[in-house]
Amino acid sequence: MKLVGILHAFAGFREAPEEYTPASVPHPHDVVNVVRAAYQFTGFPILTPGQTPPNTYQFTAGRFSDGERTFGITQLIMSTEGDAVLTLSTDDSDIVLENLVDLLDSNFGYRLRQSNLKKRYLSNLVVQFDEGLEVYMAKLGEMEREINKHDFLGRDKLRFKQIAFGDRIEAQRVHTDPILLMEAADFIIERRAGYKFDENRFYCSAPLPTLKHIETLERLEAIARGAV
Repeated sequence: MKLVGILHAFAGFREAPEEYTPASVPHPHDVVNVVRAAYQFTGFPILTPGQTPPNTYQFTAGRFSDGERTFGITQLIMSTEGDAVLTLSTDDSDIVLENLVDLLDSNFGYRLRQSNLKKRYLSNLVVQFDEGLEVYMAKLGEMEREINKHDFLGRDKLRFKQIAFGDRIEAQRVHTDPILLMEAADFIIERRAGYKFDENRFYCSAPLPTLKHIETLERLEAIARGAV
């Protein structure tokens, strides 16, 4: 298996407000200004006088730097129930998330560090398998051959496209809440749109840290090939 590229990755946590809310609730404007300045966001919430503060704050196009590493932050989403960070990898997202916890605790008296944060991850990447998975798994190949005994009105033969593993029967929904997105995410391996079948390029998504996701895909390919 060849890793073609990492698309993006979320790291986030959910926590009940009573577990972390400070004794004196800070003004929303102060929170926005501190977070905006800390990560140099170019997109941030605009709070106007008299406006009821939104339940969710969204920051975009920022940067994290600790003197050793500098990388971009695609998105930071903050809500009363949790925070989520989108970068290229879950490792980077996790670094920002940990830094955010310290930032809020030290500046506003939040108690996030001492609470029991329930972390979630979601990574999306593209890989190229040595062969199509149906080649490795004989029964899938047999299913393809049986299906293609039918004439599908001049279409090309139908090929294996996707595997999905999840814990919910209903179709996966696109959640606007990134925490819900991570909590409900399936483990997906599907052919990458825009590429020929013979290129064996797959889009993969999993509620896992990026490195564990890659390791799991390598293991799955080995299992499919009968190498383990």
